[in-house]
Amino acid sequence: MLLPGSSLEFKPERKRRILGGDSSGDYEPPSPTGPMHDPLKKPLWALLQWAPRRSFRMVGDQLRGYWDLSWTRRRRFMTRESVLHASVVERWHLDATYRPPNVGDIGQHPVEQ
Repeated sequence: MLLPGSSLEFKPERKRRILGGDSSGDYEPPSPTGPMHDPLKKPLWALLQWAPRRSFRMVGDQLRGYWDLSWTRRRRFMTRESVLHASVVERWHLDATYRPPNVGDIGQHPVEQ
């Protein structure tokens, strides 16, 4: 199967196996309530959190660069126009402990279909 507009090719039988569409048991099917993946818990990524990062922000009509020296994880700021993936909404409804602080009221965001 060829991805439209690219030369990336998928083998249908491998795709089905990886996405849990067969009974091999090698892979779990996608689940919105599955375990969360946090790559920053790996030692290299944790170490890189201490490195200064070059960031950019709009000041008036100009894009200005600055060095971000904060060593804390910051969640992405989400406006009311920020689109949520359907799995976020599904996990929100199925898991009472899943409440990302940057989402706020889940009903005010558009949902990707």
